[in-house]
Amino acid sequence: GVRPAPDQIEELYSVDEASTAPSPKAIAVVDDILTTGAHFRAVKSALSVWFPAIPVIGLFIARRAPDAADFGDFSDIET
Repeated sequence: GVRPAPDQIEELYSVDEASTAPSPKAIAVVDDILTTGAHFRAVKSALSVWFPAIPVIGLFIARRAPDAADFGDFSDIET
């Protein structure tokens, strides 16, 4: 299907103003899987409006790689 662009996703995000003071030293966004990166780019952009000098990093458990190579059976590798 059609995926929304980061700027379209960003419009859906808001920041709780109570969390803006004191300003954080860094922000980590945790997500279970990175597919296209659109959601991370959108949230990073939204947070950068509120916290322009604060680094925003992404932590992802997995990355979807639909065209990944088939590495086959690893049973013949010596351990």
